[in-house]
Amino acid sequence: MSYPVPVEPFQTPASSEVFAISANGSIDLKLHTNAGTDFAYDQKFSVNWANLDTGRSGVGDTSAQVKGPDNTLTITGLETKPGRILLNLNVFNHGEGQNYTNGECSAEYQVS
Repeated sequence: MSYPVPVEPFQTPASSEVFAISANGSIDLKLHTNAGTDFAYDQKFSVNWANLDTGRSGVGDTSAQVKGPDNTLTITGLETKPGRILLNLNVFNHGEGQNYTNGECSAEYQVS
């Protein structure tokens, strides 16, 4: 996911990658962020998921301040049960005042 740093004039790029690990019908998600700046800002990482085989669904989120090139936010223990899982992933960033940016993507993941 790519998005601008939440600082006016919103021209500095930032990016995040999501990695998934599954075992025993559960998923852990790790978001690695290059914040694009050495000034800290708040980041919220959230997921809406749906098991396409069983109909189960749920949400998860976490937040932290990020800055610099190496930040990791983790959502652990999503009890999806085995199957094809649709993940809707969102990153919301808040700088000073009313400065907000976001990124989003969707992916299908197989949980064993």
